[in-house]
Amino acid sequence: SIIAGEEITNRQTLSVTFPYTGEEIGVIYCATNEDVEKAINNAHEVFETTMKSMPAYERSNILRKAADILEDRSEDFVKVLALEAGKPLRDGRGELKRAVQVLRFASEGAKQIYGEQIPLDSAVGGEKQLGFSKRVPLGVVAAITPFNFPVNLALHKIAPAIAAGNTIVLKPAEKTPFTIGLLYKVFEEAGLPSGALNIVMGLGSEIGERLVTHPKVKKVTFTGSGPVGWHINQLAAKKKVTLELGSN
Repeated sequence: SIIAGEEITNRQTLSVTFPYTGEEIGVIYCATNEDVEKAINNAHEVFETTMKSMPAYERSNILRKAADILEDRSEDFVKVLALEAGKPLRDGRGELKRAVQVLRFASEGAKQIYGEQIPLDSAVGGEKQLGFSKRVPLGVVAAITPFNFPVNLALHKIAPAIAAGNTIVLKPAEKTPFTIGLLYKVFEEAGLPSGALNIVMGLGSEIGERLVTHPKVKKVTFTGSGPVGWHINQLAAKKKVTLELGSN
């Protein structure tokens, strides 16, 4: 886990194995519910003090730099994907190409978040009046991602959240944590403020509920199985929720 820019290591460990042989390739240190609390509080603080007031061009620049760094280091990611996900090198390269594109799409999108003009004179009493809407960031986004496309699907959540000025607490699949560690370093080098992205490792059954029900989390986004997704939807009933379920 990485919280407020610091790696948390003195926790219970969980083995990560190579899918084809079952050989251990490393371990992760599982976050506790207290760690989740700390990660969310830190993300909320960074949102209030930094991200929500960061101008669009800065958010765009961070995402563009992250895309360039990720493109340069694609082969490092591909090798780790092969180990932790058992993904063929060819397929790993395909995932990384898509991941770089996602960052560049988000970089462009950061500068195109528009409101709209509202014609108030369509109602009686609205003569000579003008209304407008403005889009503002939500705050802390909780993101839960699966093992099959660990880099790309994490970026499907992280990149748009940053583009819009939010902060993120990410819980990646416990089977594929190491590419996420590499991805964190990419964002760090690209200039993302410490705490704008916090990562909590471990089992969803142990920390997932606290993550999605915390009052400072304003949106939950999940990719995974139908039963788990609909359960999350119930837990986060009063929040904005995006679900990508059952291979759809």
